[in-house]
Amino acid sequence: MDFSEKLVRLRRQHGITQQEAANYIGRSLRTYVSYERDGRYPRSRDVYEKLARLYDVDANYLYVNDESALSMPGDDSQAKARHQAMQLVTGLSSIFAGGDLDDSDKDAVMIALVKSYFDSKKKTPAPAPPNPGAAPDRP
Repeated sequence: MDFSEKLVRLRRQHGITQQEAANYIGRSLRTYVSYERDGRYPRSRDVYEKLARLYDVDANYLYVNDESALSMPGDDSQAKARHQAMQLVTGLSSIFAGGDLDDSDKDAVMIALVKSYFDSKKKTPAPAPPNPGAAPDRP
């Protein structure tokens, strides 16, 4: 579920009008509507915090579009890694939304992140393909 879908669902669940939500976060109705309809995102971390308070959710929920990928059950080391990944995504979302970085700096961050991801995949050995001529395993 993306940001705009979450806002619509939360606003309707709370019985709040778009104007009331806009007033609460200190933005114009036009700006709030752009969050719900046009796929726009707040530029200020403060707006996310106000929306989280208004709708009684964690701000991280608003930052992340696909939280299900980071909340699957697993062992403790996987849970810790998923939590760290969620913190990274939240931090990057906050930095990008805050407008403190220019586009070239944002590009550099994303390039470094993608490079790190693919470097880590090179270090993780892929499982060996089955050998069709090998004898089957016996108990």
